[in-house]
Formats: sequence, structure tokens, C-alpha cells
Amino acid sequence: MAALNSSIAYQAYKEESEKSSSRPDLRLLNFFTSASAPSLHLDDRPISLESITALASVLPFHDELGVLSIENADLRDSEASILAQALSKLRNIRVIKLGRNKLTSQGAVAITQALGGSKSLKEIYLNDNEIGDEGVEELARSLEALHNVTMVDLSGNKVGDKGAACIANAISPNHNLESLLLSKNSLGDEGALAVAALLEKNATLTSVQLQSNNIGDKGVTALAKALQKNSSVSVLDISANDFGNAGALEIRKLLDKNRVLEGVNLSLNKIHGGPDLASFLESDSFFFPNLAFSRRINRIN
Repeated sequence: MAALNSSIAYQAYKEESEKSSSRPDLRLLNFFTSASAPSLHLDDRPISLESITALASVLPFHDELGVLSIENADLRDSEASILAQALSKLRNIRVIKLGRNKLTSQGAVAITQALGGSKSLKEIYLNDNEIGDEGVEELARSLEALHNVTMVDLSGNKVGDKGAACIANAISPNHNLESLLLSKNSLGDEGALAVAALLEKNATLTSVQLQSNNIGDKGVTALAKALQKNSSVSVLDISANDFGNAGALEIRKLLDKNRVLEGVNLSLNKIHGGPDLASFLESDSFFFPNLAFSRRINRIN
């Protein structure tokens, strides 16, 4: 049945490509003719509606597929909706990569609803799209049942405090999440407080990426206090946010109490020199692989 459907899809795809005067994607043609395909990568080239339609017609017959990657392919909501119909039938999918596309919340909702019942899914990459809190809210509903997911990458989207809270609330102590990437979004202090609450109850997270948001001293203080009770997180990136010395000092206190945390990135914030920061250099157990100083100098012409 799989071979027959693949053959039909192969011919139909070639005919549609000829009608539209476009070149068929050889990667898809190879997939159609493969007896077994544990992974499929359709990255770094715009993918047409004809290609997605043909792919969706064949995917349900490739139950062995574990990795599907369609990154930087100009994928839009209309194609995502067609793809979602096939994703819901894949029982062994482990990794889905749809980063660097043009998906909005509408496309994200279609994809996450299709994956909501998966027992095999481990990693979800939706980075660098245009997904807002509405799409993230639906993703959070799906995550409640996806206990085996270890990686969620939503960096480079339009996620705000509400979206961050939805994700944090969806992750229970029974989840196996290891990496949460929310960098390059619109999280403020309230979003950081939601993530802090997650860190207090979760024992599997090892990496939290919150760089390039709008988190201030209040949010960083909450994260630092939560990490005093956390024994799993080893990497915290809060660079390029909006906190100053008060937040930085809370992180310094954290480093004295937390012996699991290996690296914290505080660069590109509003930290300035002064006696209150002298304690940063008091411990010989810290090292600084990247350290830059800048100052304002008034030049007289």
C-alpha cells in the first residue's frame, strides 16, 4: 500500500510541477521512491503548495519517519494546515523542525493540535517564526499531554508574558523537558516570574534561554530565587535584557548557594561598575570566557 501510494504521489507531483512550470524537488522524489525513510530534510529552499500537498498524501504511509525538518523553506499557514493533517497519523515521529519560516499563530495551532496525541515526540522547533501568545496557548494545551518532550524552541517569535505563563503552567513535575528556549521574544518581568515558578517545581530542565527579552530586576530576582531551590538547571542565558546591578547581585548570591549552575550569561544589560559589584570577583571558582568593559569618555575637541 505504501509503495502504491508513493508511486501515485510521485506521478501526480511531477504532473503538477509540469503544469505550474516549476521544477520538482528531487528530495521529495527520492522520498517517494524510498522503501524506508527514517528522516526527511527539506530545508533552505522555498517549498511550494504542490510539494506540501504531495508530501501530506504520502506521510501517513511512512510510519518509520522519526525526523521531519522543513526549516527556512518559506512555509506559511496554508501549507502548515495541509501538513498537519498528515502529522497526526505519524506514530513514531520524534523531532519536528519548522524553524525560520513564516508561520503565525494560525499555523502553529494547526501543527500543535496535530501533534497533541503523540507519545513519541521529543523535540519541537518553531523558532524564528511569527507566532504570538494565541499560538503558544494552544501549544501549551498540547504540551500538557506530551510528557516525553525534552526540547521546546520558541525563540525569535512574538511570545509575551501571557504565552510564557501558558507554557510554564503546562509543564508539570512529570514532564521530561530539558531545554526551554524563549529568547528573542517579548517577555517582561511577569513572563520571567512564570518561568521562575516553573523552575521551582521542575526537576528535569537543564537549559533555560531567555536572552533578548525585556526582563528587568524584578524578573531576574525571581529567577535567581527559584534557582536556589532548583538542582537541575546548569545553563541560564539572560543576556540582552533590561536589568541592572540589583538583578546582577541576586545572580551573584545565587552562585554562592547553587552548586549545579555552570554558566550564566549577563552580558548586554544595564550593569555598571561600582562597589556593590565588587563581590563578583571575590570567588576564585568563577572564570569569565567572555568579558568586555566599556565606558563613556568625554572628549574635548
